[in-house]
Amino acid sequence: MTDAAATETSRDRYAHHFDTAHLEGDLRGRSARGGAMMFVGQITKFSVRMGSTMILARLLAPSDFGLVAAVTSVTGFVAIFKDAGLSHATVQKETVNHAQVSTLFWINVGLSLALTLVVAALSPVLATFYSDPRLVWITLAVAGTFSFAGVTVQHHALLRRQMRFRALAIIEAISFTGGALIGIAMAYAGLGYWSLLGISGGTALINAIAVWIACDWRPGPPKRGCGVGSMVKFGGHLSLATVMDYMASNVDNILIGRVWGPAALGLYSKAYGIILLPLSQMDGVVSAVALPGLARLQSERERFARALLRMQRLILVPSIGPLVAIAIFAEPVIRVMLGDQWLEADIMFRALTSIAIVQLYARFVGWTLVSLGKSQWVVRVAIGGSTLALVAIAVGLPWGPEGVAIGLLIINLFWNPVIMCIALRAAEISVWRFVKELGPVIAPPSVLLIVGVQLPGASSVDLLTPMGFLIFCGVALLGVGSTLVGRAAREDLVTAIRDIRGRKK
Repeated sequence: MTDAAATETSRDRYAHHFDTAHLEGDLRGRSARGGAMMFVGQITKFSVRMGSTMILARLLAPSDFGLVAAVTSVTGFVAIFKDAGLSHATVQKETVNHAQVSTLFWINVGLSLALTLVVAALSPVLATFYSDPRLVWITLAVAGTFSFAGVTVQHHALLRRQMRFRALAIIEAISFTGGALIGIAMAYAGLGYWSLLGISGGTALINAIAVWIACDWRPGPPKRGCGVGSMVKFGGHLSLATVMDYMASNVDNILIGRVWGPAALGLYSKAYGIILLPLSQMDGVVSAVALPGLARLQSERERFARALLRMQRLILVPSIGPLVAIAIFAEPVIRVMLGDQWLEADIMFRALTSIAIVQLYARFVGWTLVSLGKSQWVVRVAIGGSTLALVAIAVGLPWGPEGVAIGLLIINLFWNPVIMCIALRAAEISVWRFVKELGPVIAPPSVLLIVGVQLPGASSVDLLTPMGFLIFCGVALLGVGSTLVGRAAREDLVTAIRDIRGRKK
């Protein structure tokens, strides 16, 4: 068979992975049902992560978490480049073909192998920087997980492009559960911080196997002149933006670990991880659904605007309530989740929770700019936010982790309204329309948060008692209910439920 004939055969065999015309007839319904399926998967993942965190926090010392965080704060920066933004390019582009995705696949594989070597080479540097020889082997172990990443990027992208959210949800749940079980078993065996590395390694391996089973697309050889130039450029812009965001999100970990030691870093990183968990779970569901759905509407701006505002309301309704309750009952939550030895994280816990809430209000910014293909705008937003975050970290660092958290909160209160206006301009949505449609969702839980943190008896609530648990759940439900004051949010919720059940209005 000639090369041309082989290419034509591959094109015909895998055409269903690239064509999206069949999705547009029921785009809203597919998004709703897919989002519901991913939400179930994320609940599973959330439960496993919370359970494993509670177990590991009692089996390991804060310094164990700090050691691994010291490495992952740096190696995570290198990991940004294994994707190179090319998964988003595959999802966002209106038309793609087998040759293009195959070429992107091999680019991702090459990057992941190169980055494995880079991370391995960093091991003695990190050990010297932190003055801890244990970091050499921890860094080498982290480097080993990079080889799995490149072979899954385009398969994940194709599943998202086809809106196969059920498969994605199952893959995430299985891989994370498997990784967590491996880590817990290692912790019980007395392997200390190696159990945390067991989680990441096990998750990466299981995920790679599951993705290739779920997506039967197989890459062909890379091709020159197949039209990937614009996709690589788009991905490059997103990678640069991700680099800037990562710096802003992890320089605090690096500097706290360097100046204040692994124990302080363990307190800070674990507090941040617990707070971001509810947000990341919900954001993972909505973002996975939002990007391919909005990308299909990018040429119809009014439909795009309606879908964007609806998705932002839908992520706010279930997410704000739990975050508000966590902020109000910070000490009891820490006591239950991590134990009394972590209570020093109380102040930073409240500040970081407030940051998560503020960022939740601006979640639509990324969806908007990426789905519209405005990658250069993404870079500018990332540069501005990262610069301000670095200033906040530098100013707050002399006061320890608490000073850093408070500094970042102040910056977020200023910067997020700015980027929200930028995204609204890109989407051709007026600020007045946004305030009119989202204000009734944002204002009530914000007031509840401000009032709730002033309550004097919140810190003494025992969440392990039936009454304490009911109080916490009551506040969380009150936060959720307050977002439904506006008519649009209630209509969105009813419509989403109807779409999930497959019923037409």
